[in-house]
Amino acid sequence: MRALTKKSITMIAAAGVTLLAALTGCSATSEPEPAASTVAAAPAPETPAPEECSGLTGIEALETWANEVETTRTWDVAGEYSDVSGYDECAELSYIVLRPAECCTVFEITPVMFFNRGQFISAATVTDRAQARTPEAATERIDDSTIALTFAVPGGANVPPILTTTTYTWDEATSAVVAEDLEPAAEPRADSTVDGRWCPTAESNDRYGCVTVTLPTATYDNGNIVDLTGGGDQNADGGTQFSVPGAPFGTFYPAGTTIDLPDYYTGADLPDQDRIWNGQTAVMLVRD
Repeated sequence: MRALTKKSITMIAAAGVTLLAALTGCSATSEPEPAASTVAAAPAPETPAPEECSGLTGIEALETWANEVETTRTWDVAGEYSDVSGYDECAELSYIVLRPAECCTVFEITPVMFFNRGQFISAATVTDRAQARTPEAATERIDDSTIALTFAVPGGANVPPILTTTTYTWDEATSAVVAEDLEPAAEPRADSTVDGRWCPTAESNDRYGCVTVTLPTATYDNGNIVDLTGGGDQNADGGTQFSVPGAPFGTFYPAGTTIDLPDYYTGADLPDQDRIWNGQTAVMLVRD
């Protein structure tokens, strides 16, 4: 009987230990939780401040800076004749064309003022050219920092102006406006079909005689050499105009192109031949 009693006590004791372990949770080992990170997040990069604009309208910029352009004329600062349409207070490059009151003859100088974000760039002012004002001479904004402007250059007496184009670009690195002249708006064809020896017709009122053209020069039989400038087909009649310094040389018409001749020329057109016609001197040259 004592043996049975001892075994029962032992089993009861074991059961008690098991129950105590279950109640205290001592049978499993718990892993410590990691501490929260104490490293601060890197600050977000700052957004660069936008470039400032001048806050001026075109008329206000005209009134503010027009008198800084040296001249013997009094410029229109009310915008009646001066052109402020090219001004932009925030563009990297913009411009204003200065004109006097009751403006202007075709070749009268019309200064161009340039602006960087609406601020006047005095050193870039163009003061030796006349901006062309014909429909085909429209200004072209190429991008925010580049503008193409067309100017009128005299082509000679009774000859339409020759148009030339210049691009102006704001160079951020040098804080300056860079100008680049492009080819004239109308150039003679590269094949130079006007080249050759030419002599006046019997009806021509001529005093120079025959001439040999080898672009860009013309050499008369008396030895006189002149520079030729091509002005293109400015009359839209199939002819290519050429000028010498200060005067027209003549318009080249290839065979098959007719010429509307004035009454003061006593001869007739010769449309089956190449010709150079000068309406100012009433001289028609044909190939020799």
